[in-house]
Amino acid sequence: KRGKTKWLIFPKALDLDRPKRARTFFSQHQLQSLEDAFQQSPYLDATEREKLAIRLGLTPTQVKVWYQNRRTKAKKKQDESGKSSFSIVESEIVPHSTALAWKGR
Repeated sequence: KRGKTKWLIFPKALDLDRPKRARTFFSQHQLQSLEDAFQQSPYLDATEREKLAIRLGLTPTQVKVWYQNRRTKAKKKQDESGKSSFSIVESEIVPHSTALAWKGR
């Protein structure tokens, strides 16, 4: 048997030739300020985002994307810490039996 060829078909409207947007590099001061603000509130409204962006010399979009990425990182870390949190506990219902308890969501 021979393998099948699979073709990727892209829509004409997809612009594959456009240049990639330059990656934003944040200074230590910007990162610390963003992290401090995130610890205060993981969500910003448009006014807070605008104020923070002006204070840090960033665009509101850069602040918005940083917050989105930071929330994703926090969620991933929380999910990973919840994994494999099985523990053996003595069951209170039936004497002398061992139950497997799930400490998760």
